[in-house]
Amino acid sequence: MNSAESNLQCCCGSSDVEEYNAYFYRCKTCGTLLVHYLISEKVDDMTVRFSKYDKFLKNVFYANPDPSFPPPSSVVDQHKAIWRDRLNALGVQESGKTGVFKKVLEIGCGLGHLMDVFYQMGYQPTGVDINANTVAWAKANYPQLQFICAPFEKVKFDANSYDVIVAAHILQHVLSPFKLLNKTNQLLAPGGRLIIATLVMTGDVNKVASIADVGGEWGEQTTTHYFTEEGLMRLLSRFGFIVSGKILGSTGDLVESCSEIVISAEKSLESAHARSLERIRTLEQEKESLLKDVANARSAEQKSLERIHTLEQDVVNARSAEQKSLERIQAVEQDVANVRSAEQKSLERIRTLEQERESILKSVSWRMTGPVRWIGGRVIALKRAVECKRAKEERES
Repeated sequence: MNSAESNLQCCCGSSDVEEYNAYFYRCKTCGTLLVHYLISEKVDDMTVRFSKYDKFLKNVFYANPDPSFPPPSSVVDQHKAIWRDRLNALGVQESGKTGVFKKVLEIGCGLGHLMDVFYQMGYQPTGVDINANTVAWAKANYPQLQFICAPFEKVKFDANSYDVIVAAHILQHVLSPFKLLNKTNQLLAPGGRLIIATLVMTGDVNKVASIADVGGEWGEQTTTHYFTEEGLMRLLSRFGFIVSGKILGSTGDLVESCSEIVISAEKSLESAHARSLERIRTLEQEKESLLKDVANARSAEQKSLERIHTLEQDVVNARSAEQKSLERIQAVEQDVANVRSAEQKSLERIRTLEQERESILKSVSWRMTGPVRWIGGRVIALKRAVECKRAKEERES
C-alpha cells in the first residue's frame, strides 16, 4: 500500500484492511469490500457515478430511454406497496393522529415515491438529491412535497430536527458512509428512527469481488462499498443506534451473492445524552482554545500598541531633532551672513585706506619738489662760482 492506502479505514472503524484483488480492499475485521477508487487520486465527484445510475433507472428499471416520460404507474405503485409493507413490518406508525406531524428526511430521494408514501401516512417529508433531472420530475409530480437539489453533506439543517431519516440504497454509493451517518445522527432527534436499505453480502465473497463493473454499462463504478451484515451493524453501533427491526431480502438479480437488507434503528436517549455530553466537552475545549486565542490576540494587540507608542515617540524625537537641526542651520547661515557682511566692510575699509595712501603719497610728492629744485639750483650756482674763481686765479698767475 502507498501512504494514502495505509491510512485507509473501514466504515466499521477497523484499520485492518488488506488488498483483496485488482478492484477491492477487504476489511479483515468485518469482511466489507471497499473499491480501489476510494483512495485513488483520480476519483471525481459522485455526480459522475450517479449519472450512470440514472441511466439504469431510465433504461432498465423504467424501461424508458426518455427522461421526460413518466415511469410506468404499475412500477411506481408496486414500489410504493413494497415500502408500505416494509414500514409496517418495521413498526413505523402513521403520524398526525395526535395532531403532531412528524418530520421525515430522505437522503437521495430520487423521484420522490417513498416520500409520497410517508406523506400518505401523515408525515411531513423533505427530500434531498444531487440529480437535477430527478428532482425536477419529483417537484412536478409531487408539488405538495419539499425537495432540495444539492449534495446532502452541503445542505444545512437544524440539529435534532427530524423524527425519521431514510437512506434507501445510498450507503453503498457514498465515499464515506461514516460521515453520512455522522451527520444523520446529528439531525435525528433523540429517540428518532433511522431507516436504511442497502446490499449486504450473503454468499460467496469471491463472486462479488470478481465483479468490476457491476450491472454492466449503467453501473460502472457506482458502488463504493459491499457491506457484510456484521460491518453494517458495527457501523450503526459506532453512533449508538439500537436496531429495532430488520428485513433481509432474497439474493439480488444484479449482484450475485448479495441481498437487500432494510434496517430500522433508533437513536437511543442514552447515546444522545452521551453525545450531548461529548459535544459539551468539545465545545468547552473549543471555548478554552478560543479564549487562549483571544488572550494571545490581546497580548499581541498590547505589544502592537506599545510598538506604535514607541514609534510615535521616535517620530516626535525625530521631529524635535529635525527642528533643532533646522535651527542650527539657520544659526550657521546667519553666521555666514555676518562673516560676509564683515568681509564686505573690511574690503570697503581697505579701499578707503588705499585711497588715503594715494592721497598722502601725492601730497608728499608735491611738497618735496620745490626745495629739491632750489637746492639743486644753488649747488649748480656754487659750482659755477668755484669754477670761475679757479679760472681767474689761473689767469692771474
